[in-house]
Amino acid sequence: MISDLVKAAPILTVGQKMRLHAAGSEHAYKGVLQEIGELYIAAAIEISPEDYINAPLVDTPVEVHLAGRNCLYLTTCAYRGNAPLPAQIWYVKKPDTLERQQQREFVRVPVPLPLRVKTINIYGGYKDARETVSVDISGNGLCFVSEQDIPVPSMVQLLIEDLPGMDELPISADAVRCMPVKVPAGCVYHVGVCFENYLSRPMRTHLLHAINVLQRQVLHKGIR
Repeated sequence: MISDLVKAAPILTVGQKMRLHAAGSEHAYKGVLQEIGELYIAAAIEISPEDYINAPLVDTPVEVHLAGRNCLYLTTCAYRGNAPLPAQIWYVKKPDTLERQQQREFVRVPVPLPLRVKTINIYGGYKDARETVSVDISGNGLCFVSEQDIPVPSMVQLLIEDLPGMDELPISADAVRCMPVKVPAGCVYHVGVCFENYLSRPMRTHLLHAINVLQRQVLHKGIR
């Protein structure tokens, strides 16, 4: 996937289709851009009343996908609040820029796969493996939850488990993003890694097949 930053103002349009995924949540929600304010944007989302009531904490990062004419746009905005029921509207901070996504064969699937992660220690070796879960996965990388800050850039070792048709995949990856996320117990980190340069052709083929299966499972549950 190739991306570049563009100004948000010319792209944001009332009626634009969206997908919103709050950090720490297993669910992503379809929505429509309903209002564009000076400091916020408002999205009317498809969500159950129970999930709507259990809204994210203020300032929780929300990953927002916006549909453009010929591509998708991605940004991360701070959650600001929601409207009273029966309206189902989330307010998030208005972005200054968007990341334009030129989609190739890779899609990002929001799925909590069990992982074992090894990070580099101060001596250049690897620490003991820690168990965690993914936030999402694609054909060239994934995002996982970490209790500790991970230096960027740095190399990590992953063991991805429960991949359909593969069982598990051991792979090296480069940490390219580490974002703090507020949770009720304190703070965790969402770490984005890229393993595109470490995949052999057979590994890539098997991984893309596994991701296609995962995507169908997710779509069957109504998550896009």
